[in-house]
Amino acid sequence: EAIDINIPIGTRIVAQAKGEIIGNYSRASYDKKWKRFYNYWKETRQEEFADTTQPASWADFKKMCKDKLGRGTAARILRELESKDRPMDLSGVMLIVRYTSDDGEAYDFYYQHVDSFTQEWRRGDEVQPGQSILLAGDTAIFDSPAHLHLSIRSVPNPKNKKRQYGPKVDPEVL
Repeated sequence: EAIDINIPIGTRIVAQAKGEIIGNYSRASYDKKWKRFYNYWKETRQEEFADTTQPASWADFKKMCKDKLGRGTAARILRELESKDRPMDLSGVMLIVRYTSDDGEAYDFYYQHVDSFTQEWRRGDEVQPGQSILLAGDTAIFDSPAHLHLSIRSVPNPKNKKRQYGPKVDPEVL
């Protein structure tokens, strides 16, 4: 369960409540990743990419793939390449915030496909309600309009500060 909220690139995204950062995937990590994709494709698909130079951004790389390989083919190959890597990389730049209610229930909010953090977030950092934490972007692996992909998981053991994969929660219900 998740929702996609179409919003312009650069829109500030705020924390819903007091919470703690439990995971992140930064812009620097993301940029390193897509550049690795480009180099991999340049080596393995020499015929299509021989005349190319490294694109300036992920958006430019996605467009290049679509132009060179066609929309469906580019998406299939990206999916195939991603399946060999960590699954969270499909999410682009992301931040995971754990919110714990007064009665002890905890939920991990996965803010995905964003452009960047509003500051350098580290695991254990605290966020406050209404605090600007991210800027909206289009770092989804597939060609899609800029949006925030929000997924929520319940946390089986809130005392454990590591990321846990409890059941998904429908964001519309919360």
